[in-house]
Amino acid sequence: MFTGKGFPIRSAKAFDNKQRKYIDGIHSPLFGTTWEDEDAFRERYSCECGYRTGSVYEGEICPECGTRVGYVDVDLGKFGWIQMNTRYKIINPAMYMLLQKFIGKTTLDKIIRWDAEMDANAHYVRKDNNGRDKFASIGLTGFAEHLAEILEFYREKRKNHEDYYWEILKKWDCIFASNIPVYSSVLRPAYTSPPEYHYTKAEQAYNVIVGCVNRINQYDGEIDESNAEGINGLLYKIQQKVLAIDEFVFKMLDKKTGHIHDGINYESPTVK
Repeated sequence: MFTGKGFPIRSAKAFDNKQRKYIDGIHSPLFGTTWEDEDAFRERYSCECGYRTGSVYEGEICPECGTRVGYVDVDLGKFGWIQMNTRYKIINPAMYMLLQKFIGKTTLDKIIRWDAEMDANAHYVRKDNNGRDKFASIGLTGFAEHLAEILEFYREKRKNHEDYYWEILKKWDCIFASNIPVYSSVLRPAYTSPPEYHYTKAEQAYNVIVGCVNRINQYDGEIDESNAEGINGLLYKIQQKVLAIDEFVFKMLDKKTGHIHDGINYESPTVK
């Protein structure tokens, strides 16, 4: 958020019961208005401070900031950020794909999916911990803690994939993330019809992520046997939803059609 164009997303709901946008929700008015919004056309014409808005003032000088009222397009550089406590990590989607190629899709999922049971002494015992699946069921917290060891272990087993191993090492600082970007709602059309709000796949995933992050940030202290299952369960769900958004956005861009493509290539009218 150091660019000044980012803001935190904390609300797991997009609209309240009167269809108003939450300032910290995934359709925050900080993203700007879409043409479906009631005030969209008026807000397209503004001075720099926003004191004068509306096409009726076009060309006038604002008495507050001294700038001329003109056409102002939506800033697609605005991003919301869902912020986890930095001790919790998920895998960057691009790096997730690279890790899949190196370790294997099924194997990677087995590792990050927490699957353990309490024994008679109240200690967690992983269900799959044989030689072949040495790191199975350790969850995302275990994956982050033992990543170097995991990569070395599979390097010996997958020698024909060593190029991926070196590629991962080169991008080591990009593997994990604690902050999840929420791209502009202008590129995520909202379909509302009182009293319902129709979610797209991206909205559904974002709202689940916000809810999970709000819960996981409530965990205090060290990660131990009292909270490991809950934390890793939430992290796994967040990871899956982040991957779902990544896939959804890629398909929207890859098709070269639809709302995202049209929004990015939209040419705003020139104020003469």
